[in-house]
Amino acid sequence: MRSVSRQLLVATLLVALFAIPSAAQTLKAEPLTFNLGTMGQREIRDLQVIVTNEGSGGLVISDLEADCGCTVPELGAERLAPGESTNLDIKFDSKLFVGPVIKTIRIISNDPRQKITEVVISATITAPLVLEPSRRRVGFPDAPVGQVQERAVTFMASTVDELVIEVKGTAKGLFQVNTVNNLDGDPRRAKLEVRTLPTMEWGLNRDNVRVTTNVPEMPTVDIEIAARAVPVIDVLPMSLNLRFKKKFSERIRLNARDEGRTFAVTSAETDLPNCIVTVDERTTGREIIVHLKGRPVAADHPLAVETGGRVKGHVTIHTDAEDFPLIQVPVTYMVRM
Repeated sequence: MRSVSRQLLVATLLVALFAIPSAAQTLKAEPLTFNLGTMGQREIRDLQVIVTNEGSGGLVISDLEADCGCTVPELGAERLAPGESTNLDIKFDSKLFVGPVIKTIRIISNDPRQKITEVVISATITAPLVLEPSRRRVGFPDAPVGQVQERAVTFMASTVDELVIEVKGTAKGLFQVNTVNNLDGDPRRAKLEVRTLPTMEWGLNRDNVRVTTNVPEMPTVDIEIAARAVPVIDVLPMSLNLRFKKKFSERIRLNARDEGRTFAVTSAETDLPNCIVTVDERTTGREIIVHLKGRPVAADHPLAVETGGRVKGHVTIHTDAEDFPLIQVPVTYMVRM
């Protein structure tokens, strides 16, 4: 008798175990894969997936996850009753990818069998001109003021037999640029050389360069350039934006970068009206604090009228450091006109 009861209990549990999932909400997505074949760079394809609730419970889609910003999913409805369907629209942008690309959209729901359903998109991206680095950005590591650094961007053409690239200089003239064609004896390869200048000002320097090519599909290529020149004396902040303050009381901290180094501020001044600059006599050696105090000009002041209320000036600091004798901190504030 006890054996029969135990068998009935096991059978009941098995029935319950299999009955609950079959009655639960079930997500079905069609299609689950897209093979877009060959695409060009910066080409956009619109895709659509049909999402259906094939179970008897209420389906809730709580989230959508994409590998990157190149794949943007948009769901028509987050809640589906049994038998209902909705569209999952996907916009795929090939951007500046080169070669085989695989991206995944993850659909997260309350389906008890499969919490995450994946939609996979694949494509092969071709480009008439391949750059390395592909992001079209040249960045330099932080370096002391006056130190020259060099970076390069290589170009490889696939649609012309002989690649020719040219530049006229950077937009702001902050970097030196030069081109080398027929790179390493290969007529389809070329190189853009980018150098920092020994006269580069301290702080972050940003610029860009336009490269012209003889590739019909890509006659121009714009490349961003950035480098930070580090002074022997750290200046914090490197600029002051005081906006609509009624009066000013600001501090500029100067710190020697090297532990064994000391310096002195020989003088400091500002070209802003109604403002004075003083040096904190209590701070010497490796750290010195410079104070800017004052108030903004009136709305009818010629400087405010001329600039439309956006007043600009500098705090100028002179030091005894031979390799960093002059420090200029830009100052901006606003006047209500």
